[in-house]
Amino acid sequence: MGVFNAALTLVGSGALLLLGIRCLSLRHWRTYPYFCLFLACVILRSGTIYSFPDKSSNTFYGFYWYSDLVVSLLSFIVAWEVFRHLFPVGATRSAAGAVTALCLTAVATGIYLGTETVGNLFPDFMRKLGFAVAVWLVTSLGLAQFFAVPPGRNIRAMAIGLGIFHSLSLINMAAYDLAESYVFVWPYWRRLSFVLVMFIWTWGLWRYAPCKAEGTSLPEGFSLSAWEDSWRSLSPKVRRTVGL
Repeated sequence: MGVFNAALTLVGSGALLLLGIRCLSLRHWRTYPYFCLFLACVILRSGTIYSFPDKSSNTFYGFYWYSDLVVSLLSFIVAWEVFRHLFPVGATRSAAGAVTALCLTAVATGIYLGTETVGNLFPDFMRKLGFAVAVWLVTSLGLAQFFAVPPGRNIRAMAIGLGIFHSLSLINMAAYDLAESYVFVWPYWRRLSFVLVMFIWTWGLWRYAPCKAEGTSLPEGFSLSAWEDSWRSLSPKVRRTVGL
């Protein structure tokens, strides 16, 4: 397993650096600044972890989990990157924003009112963050399909890669908490999912292929006012609960 772990680390690090260099050469930071900020934080975190002198110390343990939490929070800006490119302007963006707000409000309400912290605090909290990000991504891609908006190769890769990573992380973190024996498999599974995402992102962002300027009008029969009425009809108590 030591050789397999080293191979995963080497492949993952190489793919991450290759993606970073490619994004710099194509100047992706001009078109996708939020994604590039997220990628820079991942590179910085990975480099710090791999170069840490004592990986058995409490300092390393604290840095690992707190930095993982920061990266999980930054996943939301990648979801926003996907959303803002799929729906740049116009009525479509208003409609998509209303539907997305309803979905995220339902997720936040369910998490706050219907779940309790299970196991370790950090894995549990990151499971919930990952689930919210995955819902946002799935909603954005579903609405793009509904509004006939071509996502483009770059945005599709961002959404699919991040969605896969958080979906696998949900399973990974749950197993980490529920099965003590899984602690020996957990690092390998996490690295393997990271390598998979790096390959998807590298393939999708290897050349500049943004969203096409299509699908900016609402489909026939769609009523934005109905979604807005649903949003306004949310119980004030529920909206206060989720901080909206």
